[in-house]
Amino acid sequence: HGLPPGKKLDAVVRAAGRGADVLRRMEPVVVHLAGLASLRVGADVQKPAAAVVQVLSGAEIYLTGLVDPAKERERLTAQRSKLADESRKIEAKLANPGFVERAPAEVVAKERRRLADLSAQIAQVDANLKALGG
Repeated sequence: HGLPPGKKLDAVVRAAGRGADVLRRMEPVVVHLAGLASLRVGADVQKPAAAVVQVLSGAEIYLTGLVDPAKERERLTAQRSKLADESRKIEAKLANPGFVERAPAEVVAKERRRLADLSAQIAQVDANLKALGG
């Protein structure tokens, strides 16, 4: 985003479970190392207005204080495209009877889990694009 190195941002992380617990315990360290002004973590946190969004497996990170809506839409669109490409590759692999029949069951299960994870990430990106009006 071309920020000056000294610019401090507020971060909000929507996450639950062990990852959220670790972030809460390590909050002072994360704030210091990431150069944040503040960090808030929780499963029920709301997306701040005009926030940059990073979608991860099982979490969303919102950064405030630097959003250009057009650039954020562009970035999210590129992220969605990358996730969709990856998803199509896995779908093609799983649609191949040779792969499904010959690959070990744990490999096929791992690919199915990865596909489900990608689908969830795409849905999160779509929701964030919609919230931006894109």
